[in-house]
Amino acid sequence: MDLAFQWAGGNILAFCEIDNYCQKVLRKHWPDVHIFNDIHNLNKEVLRNEGILQTVDVIYGGFPCQPFSVAGNKKGKNDARYLWPEFSRLVRDFRPRWIVAENVPGILSLAADDVCTDLEYQGYEVGIWDFEAACVGAKHRRERIFLWRTPDAHCYRGASSKERYKMKLRAGLPISLNDQVAHLLPTPTANDAKNNGNPSRQNRHSPGLNGVAGGSLNPNWVEALMGFPQNWTEV
Repeated sequence: MDLAFQWAGGNILAFCEIDNYCQKVLRKHWPDVHIFNDIHNLNKEVLRNEGILQTVDVIYGGFPCQPFSVAGNKKGKNDARYLWPEFSRLVRDFRPRWIVAENVPGILSLAADDVCTDLEYQGYEVGIWDFEAACVGAKHRRERIFLWRTPDAHCYRGASSKERYKMKLRAGLPISLNDQVAHLLPTPTANDAKNNGNPSRQNRHSPGLNGVAGGSLNPNWVEALMGFPQNWTEV
């Protein structure tokens, strides 16, 4: 999301990231952007004390997915890692024009209603976007949910890779490798790591991963799968 925001012309004022390795990756690519460690301790006063508080037009982020992911226990709001209340607190504090919150599909049944209601009580109109990475050129589906504040009240769902594929067929438009659902690789899961990254269902020698060697769930292969620049996570 940081790359997307920057590519769209955004100016990143600050990061909030608690994982030490992820902080190193962020510092590598944005050395001049301040990183706050814990969202519980982040507010307007903290930014002001650091001398970086400006008008905040956008607050975006992927708050922890573990409470909603099929890889976990799906405890939702009863999970200690449920951080939407902290995300919401920052929204109340900064009153940005735009809000983009990302999470896994499991949030739809466990917390999306609460998130939308929370933002609506704050005076925002909320849209829900169901989007797949394959729709923007990735080699796998990776379905994700985006909840965002919009200029109008229209909520809608984005086209899945399969729906997009069918629409192109009907319109007679050219179809690339990424549009052919049969060629999409499965999204890596928690079980892949538990099995040393070598589940038989994963085809790591698929054409289209720019010649990246397969065999294990290694950083280079995942970077290629996700569409990141090579060695993006190397620090």
